[in-house]
Amino acid sequence: MAHDYAKRSNSAKRPAARKNSPAPPPPPKRPIWPALAVLVLVAGLGYGLYQLMGVSPDPQATQQSVQQAASKPVAKPKPKPQPKATAKADDGYKFYKLLPESEVIPAEVEAYKSTPKSAADYSRYLLQAGSFRRARDADSLRAKLLLTGMPNATTSKVVSANGSVWYRVRVGPFASRSKLNKAQDQLVRMNLQPMEVKL
Repeated sequence: MAHDYAKRSNSAKRPAARKNSPAPPPPPKRPIWPALAVLVLVAGLGYGLYQLMGVSPDPQATQQSVQQAASKPVAKPKPKPQPKATAKADDGYKFYKLLPESEVIPAEVEAYKSTPKSAADYSRYLLQAGSFRRARDADSLRAKLLLTGMPNATTSKVVSANGSVWYRVRVGPFASRSKLNKAQDQLVRMNLQPMEVKL
């Protein structure tokens, strides 16, 4: 059996309205006085502009104010002082003649005298390449230094103030500052930290 859904009324599907639900509250009323205040201000401004447009200038008052402004003294700027001319206008340009004719005598200065250090001054410096507790470590470093061409690599035994024994490896002395610096650079390239020792 076929049903005709088109003819069915929608009233059966609607739920019954609730009778006990409260009505929504009415929207709050806004005060009118701010709108009235703005309206009064706009009207007052328009009236004031209308009154100003109707005012015509007094020709006598205008002429008097112009005369008063014209009668006041205007401060004139002071003229800048002109530099005094050292030569007459008909002399022309003589600066190209003045320079060759003028003679400048410089003050006498003593010549700089350098004081180079003698070889004996540098021979008082050694480079300490390392300090070890064991003698064979010191001998091993001394052998490496001799193989690289370091001059006068020596090992010495030293007893410290607290009684411990140290073996120092030193290089030098050097005949000039440049040789000392060259030896320092070579030790640094060998990952050593040389210490300059004055004799």
